[in-house]
Amino acid sequence: IGGGYVSSNGTSMAAPFVSGLAALLWSTGYYGNPLNADNVRAAIQRTCDPVGDWVAYGRINVAKAMGTHMPSTELQKAAPSAFYSEVIGASVDGEVMVGFGWLPGQSDMSSFRRKDTFLGPQFEWRHGARAQKVSRDGNAIVGVANVNGRLQCFRWKVEPMLFEYLPLQPINGTEFESIVQAVSVSDNGETISGQAILPGGRSRAFVWSAVHGLIDLGTLGGDYSSAADASNDGS
Repeated sequence: IGGGYVSSNGTSMAAPFVSGLAALLWSTGYYGNPLNADNVRAAIQRTCDPVGDWVAYGRINVAKAMGTHMPSTELQKAAPSAFYSEVIGASVDGEVMVGFGWLPGQSDMSSFRRKDTFLGPQFEWRHGARAQKVSRDGNAIVGVANVNGRLQCFRWKVEPMLFEYLPLQPINGTEFESIVQAVSVSDNGETISGQAILPGGRSRAFVWSAVHGLIDLGTLGGDYSSAADASNDGS
């Protein structure tokens, strides 16, 4: 209009971007049941990136708000109304609570992470998974999930966003039939220990790390062994 470009700032410039994100959120139906303006506004505010004290809520982050850093079919950010839920742990500061439960309309168990914010509690759910341990800062969660008929251990980190399944093949032995329990996770979420099952029903303690991979600890405990705990630094 009139040619050229002009630089400006203020709420008039921010409004179209925020309005666009609000429309995207409204189209997903993730935030709130029933969906309403308050829930959409809260979703935008709590996923902003901080950019300075002079900005009320920060800079909007579309990826965080839309949950595109996780598959949309596996992530539900909504205040839960679970038929049943159980807490398995919390962060040291008490601001993060982790557990599992069943959501209305869902036949599979789901893990949840609840974080208290100044806008109220924020929930994240992982369908088809059972949380068993949480790191002391509440950022890393481990547990088991049924993957194609076999139980596998999962690792779920919030910052940076990550969800993955541990392999069943240790670097030093026979492939596990399943992993039935995660008993510890290090503070940085990079080391996990627990119990696995070998063909024939024998149980083995294991340790997994992002550096070394999955290790069968049967040489230490033999058959029918299980890890019970580990140091906070994972060593």
